[in-house]
Amino acid sequence: MFVMRDIMVALLATIMTILKRAKWLAYLVALAGGVFFVVQLWMYAHTQTSLVDEGMYLFLGYRFVNGGNISYGDLGAWNYYAPLSYLIPGTIQSWFGPGLLTGRYFSILLSVLMAFALWATAKRLGGKWWAAAVIWALALTPMQNKIYSLALSQALVACMLTWSLALVLGEKRPLLKIVTASLLAGLLIMTRHNLIPLLPLLVGYVFWQHGRKAGWWSAFACLLPALIGHIIYWPTILRLWSFYWLPAQWITSLSQYGPPVGTTTQALNGGLTIAAQLLAFFTGFRVHYIVLVGALAVLLLWPRRRQWENQANLRASIFLAALFFSLLVLHGWATLGYNQCTFCFAPYTAFFSNIALLLVVVSLSSWDRKPSFPRQIIIVLILLLLSLGLGFATFEDFGDWLLRLNVPRISGGVHFGEWVSIWDYVGNRLHLEYTTARVLFPPILGLLGGILLLGLIFTLQRSLKRRGIHTGYAFGALALVVFLAVGYIISPLMNGAFREGGDCSIDVLENYENIGRELKDLIPPGSQIYWTVASAVPLLYLPEVNIHPAQVYGLYTYRQGGEAAQVEMSGYWNEALALQWLAEADVLVIEQAEWFAYPALNDRINVEAYDLTVLPPVNPCNSSTCLLVYHRKP
Repeated sequence: MFVMRDIMVALLATIMTILKRAKWLAYLVALAGGVFFVVQLWMYAHTQTSLVDEGMYLFLGYRFVNGGNISYGDLGAWNYYAPLSYLIPGTIQSWFGPGLLTGRYFSILLSVLMAFALWATAKRLGGKWWAAAVIWALALTPMQNKIYSLALSQALVACMLTWSLALVLGEKRPLLKIVTASLLAGLLIMTRHNLIPLLPLLVGYVFWQHGRKAGWWSAFACLLPALIGHIIYWPTILRLWSFYWLPAQWITSLSQYGPPVGTTTQALNGGLTIAAQLLAFFTGFRVHYIVLVGALAVLLLWPRRRQWENQANLRASIFLAALFFSLLVLHGWATLGYNQCTFCFAPYTAFFSNIALLLVVVSLSSWDRKPSFPRQIIIVLILLLLSLGLGFATFEDFGDWLLRLNVPRISGGVHFGEWVSIWDYVGNRLHLEYTTARVLFPPILGLLGGILLLGLIFTLQRSLKRRGIHTGYAFGALALVVFLAVGYIISPLMNGAFREGGDCSIDVLENYENIGRELKDLIPPGSQIYWTVASAVPLLYLPEVNIHPAQVYGLYTYRQGGEAAQVEMSGYWNEALALQWLAEADVLVIEQAEWFAYPALNDRINVEAYDLTVLPPVNPCNSSTCLLVYHRKP
């Protein structure tokens, strides 16, 4: 027994020594992960269908930078996001040309810069192998990579945030780097103001870790970009803070910058149900398993003060934990608690997911390996709940497949030599509806998988202990670490579309280029367009046409009721404005799938007054997304 233990210990020590000495191997592993990460981004950039936010950022950003009849300060209350989220992609397009390809390739570049900052920070704080591990954490998260490949603000914000943390975390950081990190943080808030907790927490950390002088410089640098941005766009920039999930609930005077009085909006996700909230919540874990389970592990295994390796790691961990969980709660409240965008929880987490990766790197060596028995019970219950929830989050992808699996037909303990599907058993014996079984069985399977894994961990630990080999971990702590490690490895198996209809096997970028050229040939410069298309990306290829900007964001800015002039002045639109704009338009561009949307157009358009041209689908994998182009007859 003791010989076997000594052999295993010696073998492990030899392996660890080889890994520590083989610096080139760690760099090679990180490089391989980085290449895999970039290949995914490129592939997803070409195969992800466009969505409303991409068209909004790209089209409006390009117009803001290159002039025209709209500007950021004049758009009205529907400007949900801070100015740099538009101006940065607009500037990039002004340099390299407007289009979806420019926007998505810029996101890939930002993601690469983000990954490098993450690698460099993890290497400095945890070593070269931890740096390789965080790169592979990115590479093994395909659903998050689908988000980063789009021309959204996620890649931009994640890049700015990661570089800000890279420059400020740790001991003895130069003042210039601290100021640069703080300036980046301020610019970040002028890009996505929903990350506002970063400013006070970053300044507090700098005061705590780097001293009073650095703290005051950090405070000034953080506030400077925000102050300049608010001065430039005052007072209309107050519209950023006038929505339901930010200070407007406590500062009632901000309501004057919000949606026009007497109007209502349609719930974008229908009636909010507990089932929908749970599905959106656990979809977040499916997309960001490594990040969210890693952050949970930090909390559940948080060490006592004397267990920390050094005070710098303790301070960095407290800062990162406070930042990550404050942002997680804020975005969870804004999504899971409202009808507006419940399933935005997973995409929103991509803004700040890298915080959790750095938190794990900084704190893991100090984790409490022998937590109390009550804490171990909590850990086991959370792991079982997580297994159940992950199964639930995958039912749309795996529910049908699971019910179609064939199993032996057994009756009375006798195998009749036949195979039947699981659904045959369920339908005949449990009398469940197919739709119910499709939802129930994946979480049941997930729970059984969690129980099995816990059982294997318990059995293996007991077996090693009988042989005199001690892991150094209590069962609960070991189970949590194993669940994290297993999820790290199998994350790609949880891959799926983070939004319905998001994946397409045909080159989406080339398809948009082709449609853009056809639109440019069809629509003369200076035409007034009535626009009802899910994404404004095709407008990027029509730089000289006129459009009512509220229509760029579609249903998100459509209001029910209200006086037309007031609604339009606020940057929204309603049915009265739609009818007015229909009458004024030279050309109507309507996506076939949007024909019955806000308001339904089937009985509002006299088709005899127009010449119709049908263009190919903007989503080449969905034939219902054809563009109907109506030219008014002379």
